[in-house]
Amino acid sequence: MLLAIPLAVITLAAGAWAGQRSLLFRAAAFDPVPALWQADTFEVVRYATDDGLDIAGWYAAPTRPGAPVILYFPGCQGHLGRQSAKLRAFVAAGAGVLMAGYRGYARNPGRPSETGLRRDAAAAAAFLRARGVAPSRTVVWGYSLGSSVATGVATAGGFAGLVLEAPFLSVPAVVASHARIGLAPLIRDRFDTRALIRRVDAPVLVLHGTADAVIPWSHGEALSRIATDASFVPFAGGGHDDLEAFGAGPVVADFVRRMVPAG
Repeated sequence: MLLAIPLAVITLAAGAWAGQRSLLFRAAAFDPVPALWQADTFEVVRYATDDGLDIAGWYAAPTRPGAPVILYFPGCQGHLGRQSAKLRAFVAAGAGVLMAGYRGYARNPGRPSETGLRRDAAAAAAFLRARGVAPSRTVVWGYSLGSSVATGVATAGGFAGLVLEAPFLSVPAVVASHARIGLAPLIRDRFDTRALIRRVDAPVLVLHGTADAVIPWSHGEALSRIATDASFVPFAGGGHDDLEAFGAGPVVADFVRRMVPAG
């Protein structure tokens, strides 16, 4: 019996170590087509990472001189089609939008990891610069898992603003919110947004639903207090993926207009 207890703990730990990435990165194998998601104003573009991968994203170039450009990072499912609905209004208003893809998602090469996604994000930012989009015209926006990816990009400095939708302090902090056993030492991809946001020099807008059952809204509130220049907007009754229904769109649109005024 005494031997069985540590053996069970070792077995649980080994399973948690081996299977955690399949839980964190819920990549769909299929490649969504913009036109099938009423997103035919987007084109599929590709950009190279510094470790040699060719990543696909969806891009709509700005149609107004001096218009803002949104660099958007999706959540753990990485489905650009489902996420495109809340971004179409910005494109219709003349803004540019790059929805960034991740390695291992939508037939992109490679396997997802924190290091890998951060490389993909850097390549997406470089794509915009190569298209003549200055960081000072770029608002970085991350949802859920993408909020930490977006924060990492924003630490490079010079961006017009950073939007964090349903963000989290770190993966270990989210796990601790749901599990009473100490799993933090076993977590491989930590996505420590709490540490990164201290290095962001841009204004930050934090959006969080008070009924978020995935990431407690206290994470968003805490990040807004840690950031140098941040505003926190809670949505009463909002969940993890429905803030558009609670009026998040106009809040983000107003923030983008203030960060990148019309020229």
